[in-house]
Amino acid sequence: INNIKLLLINGICTRIRINFLEEKFSHVVEIFDYLKSLFDGLPSPDIYFAPLSFEHKKKVLEKNKDSKNQEPSHLSILKFYTRRNIIYDKENIYKNTLTNLSLKPKAIPCGACRSHNLTITAEGLIFKCHRIVTDNKYSIGNIYDGIQENCKYNRMFVDKSFEDPNCLKCNVYPVCRGGCKVEAMIYGKRNKICEFYNKHRELIKLYYEQINNSNHDMDK
Repeated sequence: INNIKLLLINGICTRIRINFLEEKFSHVVEIFDYLKSLFDGLPSPDIYFAPLSFEHKKKVLEKNKDSKNQEPSHLSILKFYTRRNIIYDKENIYKNTLTNLSLKPKAIPCGACRSHNLTITAEGLIFKCHRIVTDNKYSIGNIYDGIQENCKYNRMFVDKSFEDPNCLKCNVYPVCRGGCKVEAMIYGKRNKICEFYNKHRELIKLYYEQINNSNHDMDK
């Protein structure tokens, strides 16, 4: 915490990511509020949530009989962002709200698709994404010998030419950029990726509600 405060005091852009299992979303909100209180009076860090999708999560959710009736965590996160007006762009409220609701067009599906974004385990193994660190066969190298640039799991993320033909027909493609490559190309769950975007109309409605509320407040 002290190190984060030093970063903020010295004007260094700082992002805090909170990983969680879907049924623990209420705990994440508590942690968010706690961190915000710790950094009160300092330049606000970018705090964001990342629901984990390891395979064992299914077993956890199966124990919760009501899990099928719960709102998808991704949608819960976006609603939380827009209610709290998380700041990504101080200069443009419209762009900021689009980002909060994950409606702003993306250049890449996720950070793992950037060539220099890596996940490193305690053992020193290097992966492109935290979602696959439970299986060493997806490792693209280690901190001692370096990265295997031609490893297929490295190329899978950094190769911008991959496009699912069905994605090109979808009007949400400019926003999601094809979705999670792990779910689609490793776990073979393309439908799971697209499931969230069935909520697209609801997100657009939330966007207009947020903008209208903001404009109303400014008129006052």
